[in-house]
Amino acid sequence: MTKKPLVFTSTNYEHMRSGLEGKPGIDLGNVVRKTFSDKERHYQVMDDVADRPVVLIGGTGSNDDLVDVLDMGFGISELRPSSLTIIVPYYGYSTQERAEKDGEFVTGRHRARMLSNISSRAHRTSVVLVDPHTPGLVSYFDQDHVSTYHLSCRKLLTQSIRESVEGRFSIGTTDLGRAKEAGKVADELGAPLAIIHKSRHDIDKTKVLSVISDEPTNTVVVWDDMIRTGGSLKEAMKAYEARGYKHRLAYAVHGVFPGESLKAMMDSRLFDGVVVTDSHPRAVQLAKEFPDFLRVIPMVPIIADYIVDRVR
Repeated sequence: MTKKPLVFTSTNYEHMRSGLEGKPGIDLGNVVRKTFSDKERHYQVMDDVADRPVVLIGGTGSNDDLVDVLDMGFGISELRPSSLTIIVPYYGYSTQERAEKDGEFVTGRHRARMLSNISSRAHRTSVVLVDPHTPGLVSYFDQDHVSTYHLSCRKLLTQSIRESVEGRFSIGTTDLGRAKEAGKVADELGAPLAIIHKSRHDIDKTKVLSVISDEPTNTVVVWDDMIRTGGSLKEAMKAYEARGYKHRLAYAVHGVFPGESLKAMMDSRLFDGVVVTDSHPRAVQLAKEFPDFLRVIPMVPIIADYIVDRVR
């Protein structure tokens, strides 16, 4: 008899555990965590994972998140599951694909090597990345030790656009680099495409040059894979506003929003709203503080489908 996958979540991804509760074909695992006064962590898995397929869900957006995933991954691996699948909703350090200056470190590669070491002769290990900012990230992993897969949230977000955005709208971009993906979304939704052409003068400063669109509409839905501080988005929205788009929405898979960046986006009055998934715990937290501006879509449906269909 085939055993159902046993699913664990890292500390900051407990919100996904609650979404998976009661899903057919999935069992939820239990782990007791303690943090001592010197910040050392103690874990105890309360389930028998031997010879069972195990899933660990956890992002690597901060050092604490990464260490949590590593501790749990290595610990579960030692308990001899039949397979271990690590689903990473948000992979941190994903913006730099290669070193461009002498002495630069590609930190994302180092993190991938750490995760690749969560392997054992006793079981297969897979790493599933959800819409990584840099597709080349998969090459950072040691393919001799782990198998890597990509999970996309595009259908999840396009369905939200269909259900939520009224009237005729365009799909917009923040730069030419996102035009191909945005074009696929526009084709899927039967919407015209609007493209931002810009030049970058400094790491944190951008200058928008023009908006390219064959069919202007009253509403533009700007599509991106990740919103960090929102600087590029604000510059793009200024250009769309100047071009005559009266309603401006931003959709992205990952919402990082460090510091007061989301509030700055809201205070700019350039956005009607922002929609992201719950891939980053910061977005989940801020959606409770700014429910009229930020909407978070759970990615549990696509994760649950992947677990039931692919994890053995």
